[in-house]
Amino acid sequence: MVSDVSYDRMPIADGGAAMQAYVRMARGDIRSAAEIRRIRRALLAYCTQDTLSMVKIHERLGAVVEECAMAYFYVEEVVSS
Repeated sequence: MVSDVSYDRMPIADGGAAMQAYVRMARGDIRSAAEIRRIRRALLAYCTQDTLSMVKIHERLGAVVEECAMAYFYVEEVVSS
């Protein structure tokens, strides 16, 4: 639905990887402060991209609904004439 949003070249590029990274941090499996910072930045970047994707999908769905409604009312007008 949305082709202009990409997860390419992101350290965390899908929901499964995001959940795994978060669980590792939450369990305390990662001790290095630098590694925690790296994962946190990657999670924030992924979540930002994911939120942008959802907003764009919502916008696209809104446009589709509007197009369908306009087509419906046009057909109704033609049929009623």
